[in-house]
Amino acid sequence: MRAHSDETLLRAATAPGIRPLLYEPRGSANPFCTTLRPVIGVRPQLEAPLRLALGRAARRLVGPEHLAEAIG
Repeated sequence: MRAHSDETLLRAATAPGIRPLLYEPRGSANPFCTTLRPVIGVRPQLEAPLRLALGRAARRLVGPEHLAEAIG
């Protein structure tokens, strides 16, 4: 069982000049990542190159706006 929600994790990772992103597992993902959610911080100008380098896996990195969509 997870101690904190995705919203709480992203809020805690918020820092000036850094965009927090959460790894969102899908389908038959590693069960480890459904309990322990990896969070990374990326400078906004580096997000596009990071996503390009990750290819299809980039779809699993979500930001705070994703949570607003899921709730609304």
